[in-house]
Amino acid sequence: MILNLYFENSFGLQGKILVVDVGYHGIWFVDRCHLGVLELRLSTWNRALLAKHVWDIARRRDSMWVHWIYSNNLGSSNFWMVRKNSNWSWVFHKLLDLQSHLRRFLFSQIGDGWDTNAWEDAWLPCGPLSAFISYRFVHSCGFSTLTTVRDLIINWNGNWPDDWCQRFDMLHNSPLPLLTSVRDKVLWGDNYTMCLDFTVGKAWASLEGNHPVIPWSKLVWFSGHIPKHAFCFWLACQRRLPTQDRLHWKDEPPDLECSFCGQCLDSHDHLFFQCSYAGVVWTSVLHMVDLPGMPSRWEQIVQVISDPNSLLKLLKQKLAVAATVYYICQERNRRLFSVTKRTTQDLIAVIRDSISIRADW
Repeated sequence: MILNLYFENSFGLQGKILVVDVGYHGIWFVDRCHLGVLELRLSTWNRALLAKHVWDIARRRDSMWVHWIYSNNLGSSNFWMVRKNSNWSWVFHKLLDLQSHLRRFLFSQIGDGWDTNAWEDAWLPCGPLSAFISYRFVHSCGFSTLTTVRDLIINWNGNWPDDWCQRFDMLHNSPLPLLTSVRDKVLWGDNYTMCLDFTVGKAWASLEGNHPVIPWSKLVWFSGHIPKHAFCFWLACQRRLPTQDRLHWKDEPPDLECSFCGQCLDSHDHLFFQCSYAGVVWTSVLHMVDLPGMPSRWEQIVQVISDPNSLLKLLKQKLAVAATVYYICQERNRRLFSVTKRTTQDLIAVIRDSISIRADW
């Protein structure tokens, strides 16, 4: 519960996640809106937290630590221009390692223009001017590496010189902003037009990348699900269960067959539910929970559970689908690795008891 509250508040995921495991490389959690189970990689998390310090440096936050960084390390230099110095601390070296990762997400909103470097900071839609203007050209025009946006705008009376526009076509779509009396702001975003105030959650989302919304997630990770059933069902929805058709052999493959019917490989589609054994179990369970219209082919089943107006409305119906997938896989493994076998009626009884216990809990 404490982990849930921490990550929900830190990353703006209130009511959306459930932490299920904490490991050496990351934190695994259930994303109730997107892919299902996701991994919060600690490397991305650390970069998102360190990005807060880079943002403080870029916006020249009025704090003792930022003042110390500028007086002892940066001086009058811009953060994006400096290179490592062996006399600097390990922490500041780590911040410098993030220059290439974070620079494309930080944009300056011009106010008075004092705090924004004209060449290295991204204050125009075309990005930093140093990306296409060389410092040789800058110096030939009478400017220095420390020129601020205010110096640039005042020097040109608010308009790009004609020779600059002719030389650099991208300046036509990047007019000089008007100076105001407020201080410059440094914002975070994926592009110049979609940037807002920095938060660790936004930084994490940008660094981690977007995940596609999976329409069947709510029928897998519903309230009241049985965790081991849901996890097996999630693997099945992504066709990641270790069926025989997914095995790769270096030499001639052995003669493999379905452990239920012995007629063909236990491929994903055969196991769910084209096999005669699995088909009987599936049909009986559907009849048990009043789902006569549910198909028996896996692609059609995924289509049904992806439909917002799905047939699966009751808890026992959702439990039944996940439990059937889980116990079919369990029985298949039992037959492969032991001599014990259960009849279709035995397996149906196990599924019935599993559903009843959870539904009445």
